[in-house]
Amino acid sequence: MTEVYEYLFLGGLNIVTEEFLKLNQIRNVVTVDIELPDIDLTSLNIQHKHIQLTDEENSLLFPYFPETTDWLINAIQNKQNSLVHCRHGVSRSATIVIAVLMKLLNQTYQTTLDQIKVNHSSACPNPGFINQLALWKILDYKIQNGHKNYRLFKFQTGYIAEQEQNNENESIASEFGFKCGKCRKRIFDSSDLIPHKAEWWRDFSTDNLCNKSYCLIPKPWMELKEDVDQGKLNCRCGNKLGSFTLQNYVCIQCSCGEESRGPTILVNPARVDKYKINHV
Repeated sequence: MTEVYEYLFLGGLNIVTEEFLKLNQIRNVVTVDIELPDIDLTSLNIQHKHIQLTDEENSLLFPYFPETTDWLINAIQNKQNSLVHCRHGVSRSATIVIAVLMKLLNQTYQTTLDQIKVNHSSACPNPGFINQLALWKILDYKIQNGHKNYRLFKFQTGYIAEQEQNNENESIASEFGFKCGKCRKRIFDSSDLIPHKAEWWRDFSTDNLCNKSYCLIPKPWMELKEDVDQGKLNCRCGNKLGSFTLQNYVCIQCSCGEESRGPTILVNPARVDKYKINHV
């Protein structure tokens, strides 16, 4: 067990005992594990959050960052001691604590990890959690529904945020729009374009876009079937726009020669018409 920051403790399941909690005047506990501690926290007047998650690279902790970090930061600011723990105090709980301090101190992942390791040397988030902390920094420690990295995160991981509503009319500033070459319906914008091999945990905002095919983040109107290795993307009017895959083991090759593996959408520029959007 370690006090990694004032009023914030990090550890494993072995320290979640009545003796420890009373001795350190813990008022809030976050459990990041499948199982709960074998202790009645409510009888000790302790507020408790339980995040049911295994320590695997494809486990998603990011969706829990906003609410949990705000809760713990509020406790710190009110001088209440909080404990974040998982089974061993190494990966899952360390990830939550790093997310808290990144937001509280406006720091990068590495700076925060180095700070924690001074007193808790075993802190070591798995690679998947490290990527999610990189996204946390890119998004400025909050959910930004229209941000390309967040949209790509949801697409490539299959994460569905129930509280978020898909809205085809969502207002996102775009320089260009693209209409179907057949029915003339506006089907996507420049804000939906991404480079080949874009990764949601990396800032790709300055990367060059391909003009041989348009690589897209999905739009709500697209009907992407999960039961095919590589499907055809059609406009609602039937115009054949391009191809897609939702499978991590499938590669789609652009006419430029670049291959993209995993969830990918490619549109043939010859099937759409580009136009400049005039903002009032």
